[in-house]
Amino acid sequence: MSMRRDAMLTQRQVRLVMLLVGADGWATASELSKRLSVSARLVKQEIAAVREQLGASADVESSTRLGYRIVRLDDCMRLKLAEDFNVHAGHHSIRRRYAQVFLLLALGEEPQTLAQMAARLYVSRSTVAAQLDVVRYRIARLPHLVFEVSAKDGASIVASEEERRYEASKWISRDCLDAVFDTPVEQERFWRTCASVLGLVEHELEAPIVEGRFSGDDAKRVATWCALSLIRTERGLTVRYVVADEGEGRDSAQRLAVRMERAQLGQLDDAEIAALARLLDECVVPVVPSPRASALAAQLLCEAALMVGESSIFFDPSTCERVACHMDGAMRRATAGHGLLNYHASETVARYPLASYLVTRFLDRTMQGRVSKAEAALLALVLAETLERARSVDAAVLYTDENAAVVGRIRGLLAERWRGKLHIAEVRPAAWPTPAGEGVVELATDPSSVLMHPSALVVPALPSEEDLLQLDRRLAQRTHERHETLRSRLVVHDPAAEGLVREACATARPDSTILTAYRCVCAVEWSGVSEAHVNICDLEVPIVYRDKHYRRAVHVRWGEGGISARAVFEVLSDVLVKELKDSR
Repeated sequence: MSMRRDAMLTQRQVRLVMLLVGADGWATASELSKRLSVSARLVKQEIAAVREQLGASADVESSTRLGYRIVRLDDCMRLKLAEDFNVHAGHHSIRRRYAQVFLLLALGEEPQTLAQMAARLYVSRSTVAAQLDVVRYRIARLPHLVFEVSAKDGASIVASEEERRYEASKWISRDCLDAVFDTPVEQERFWRTCASVLGLVEHELEAPIVEGRFSGDDAKRVATWCALSLIRTERGLTVRYVVADEGEGRDSAQRLAVRMERAQLGQLDDAEIAALARLLDECVVPVVPSPRASALAAQLLCEAALMVGESSIFFDPSTCERVACHMDGAMRRATAGHGLLNYHASETVARYPLASYLVTRFLDRTMQGRVSKAEAALLALVLAETLERARSVDAAVLYTDENAAVVGRIRGLLAERWRGKLHIAEVRPAAWPTPAGEGVVELATDPSSVLMHPSALVVPALPSEEDLLQLDRRLAQRTHERHETLRSRLVVHDPAAEGLVREACATARPDSTILTAYRCVCAVEWSGVSEAHVNICDLEVPIVYRDKHYRRAVHVRWGEGGISARAVFEVLSDVLVKELKDSR
């Protein structure tokens, strides 16, 4: 029997074949089940599926005592493995496993025991238990959901049908429908309904999507929520809703309900239309933010401007309005007890620690911790873009004896190439004796000027593209050297950081803000002295902060009159990004 042309291995089957190929001889079902985090029974089923899919292309031998091994690989099978590996690239199996466990509890009508969930998902009980710990951690931050565990009945999520369906809409994807529906026919029917509703949602909310006020992920989530609502009668779900206020979301929800009914997808009642309106109000960024959100956004930008010394941040109306719109969404979701779904919150903290620090400190003070880390990360991204645009322009001094036309041409080339981040602030004669001040870039058109000014970079009077590329590389090298010097000055490895960070995590202090990214927990403190440091300490006993364990403590301190906040947080970003790469 040859391999079927329409066959495609699942991600687990691809990993199973790769484990057998890489094994030195035989591999038992127990060994394979540990590597794949599934039960031994499922390993046997997957072996049978691989044999069926690949046929004679894969000669898999089995032995009751020794296990399994692959005797022969032909070129057809190698191509098949490469094709299936590319198809499944980027598939997050951990996220899928969590989604399956969460959906079993959120949409199930009865409590589920470990044995029942393991049998339903074809995984080991230890895998289910590990994901239940994650479910408990996440639900602890959702006030409308309660996670209950009973030794007799098992685990369950207690909440209204509206809240359970709302949270489930964040996690449903095609590869985890087996946790929600019993048969492939039901799964395919639900997914077709989702696809049809998604087209209607994108058509109805075309204007907010074009304006950037409604994302594609939000559109999928709304479509999933609607599909779950449309099958409520078949699954016997009870609905308890509160009528929503009038507004943009209410009008869109009513029109979307009419579109679904005309497309013969199903009908939503008034209570469900009200719930859909509230969901749209939380997802769609408003055109005009509320006065409260505008006041908070102005306050946040004012604090950011004072810290980095750039008043242009506060006086930019478009920036203030954009931050206010996102602040409005965060306030509405916090009031409803909901939060965003964001897998890149830690990466945002690692890459933009200054913006994350400003936003976290501000939200902890104004909203008393009611805003999730994902919400803070979204606001931090907006603020980070604002801080980058407001970054001070590097000044340059040009030593030259050329005429005004040549100087003007060089000015134009620099402005065009570095987009206003480097400009010629002063032109001096080539024999000018006094060096430029600290932090000023020195340029010269005559190589002989370098004798008097060793740090000057040569720019020919008529620079070619290669000359500009070389100047670009030398500027980047100089920036890197300056950054490395600053890093070696600030970063220290001292066990004292552990005690400082533990104290900051245990007590809420106004001068200390906690940031978390992957395995790192950072305590950021501002002090009145000019001393600054980024102190790192690896922990033998992890620090527990908000029910999560962290293996590395980072204590950051800086003060007025010393190294700038931008420089300190750039060094902190290097530390966290390295942690990000190591964790991957």
